[in-house]
Formats: sequence, C-alpha cells, structure tokens
Amino acid sequence: MNRLFLFVLVTLLITSCSKGIEKDAKEQMKETIDELDLASVKITDIKTVFANDSLCILHFNSSAVDGYGNTETGLYEYVYFIQGRSSNKEIRKEAFITLDYYGENSILKTARRNYDSKLWEKDNIASMKDKDRKAWHIYRVARLYMMNHGSIIPSKRQNATTEKESRYDIDKW
Repeated sequence: MNRLFLFVLVTLLITSCSKGIEKDAKEQMKETIDELDLASVKITDIKTVFANDSLCILHFNSSAVDGYGNTETGLYEYVYFIQGRSSNKEIRKEAFITLDYYGENSILKTARRNYDSKLWEKDNIASMKDKDRKAWHIYRVARLYMMNHGSIIPSKRQNATTEKESRYDIDKW
C-alpha cells in the first residue's frame, strides 16, 4: 500500500512539473517572438514533443510574408532549458531551430542517433531504466546544443536593475 501511494505521488509530481514547464515554454516563446516584433509571423500547430522538469521541446509551424509578398513557411523547434541555479537565480535558456525537411537536425533525432549508437554508454548509465536513459540522452544533447546556441533568458528581477547598477557597482558583481 505504501509503495502504491509513493508511486502515485511521484507520478503526480513529475506530471505537474512537466505541465508547468510546458506552460512556461509556450509563454516564453510567445514573449520572445513579440520582442522581435515579427508582426507578420503566424505560429500554428504547437506540439510538445518532450517535457520534463528542466527541458521542454516544442515543434511548431510558422508562416510569414516576406518583402516581396511571398509567404514563407517552415517547421521549427523551440527548446526551453533550465540549466541550473546561480546565486539563487534560475538560469534559463532558449533556442529556435529551423528543422530540415526530415527533421534530422532536431534535438530528439540527434539524441536518438546517439542512443542507438550507444555513444555515451561509457558514462555508466547502464544501470538506468530504458526510459530514464532515453531522457538522459535527450537532456545531454539539449545541454550541449544550448551551450553553443542557446540564448540566456533574463529573469524579471535582472531586468529591474538599472544599467548603472549592473555595470558599475562592483560590490554587486
């Protein structure tokens, strides 16, 4: 009975965390697109393809009218990544990836290729369950991608500081 209760509790916690990050990712994606002032861009068919407590990957279609009046369309991947905490602040990153025709450059497809080729088996993850090992590969590929291509999302508190405070107050560095 206790094991069943514990299992249900853990399942609820994981589900609620992933739903929270999905909502945050969708809101942040919209906010970033609004900041770029891309009025002609239309986003449709947003699908969550992976979500856990620190990573959310969304796929969506986008269409926009270019300067010649032609409509350009494409499939994109939005990656929302919580890297960790530093000085009690959450470090969040985001990236937009233009997917090729088959989606081969997707974080998920790259992770699957690495998983299938047992690329990181030497990292002693053999004791993990298969589902956890797959999630670990997805997280690892996303983390490596975000190190090079991810943009840091400033927190609301960071935006509140003035330029003078953040640049010249050495005590606050």
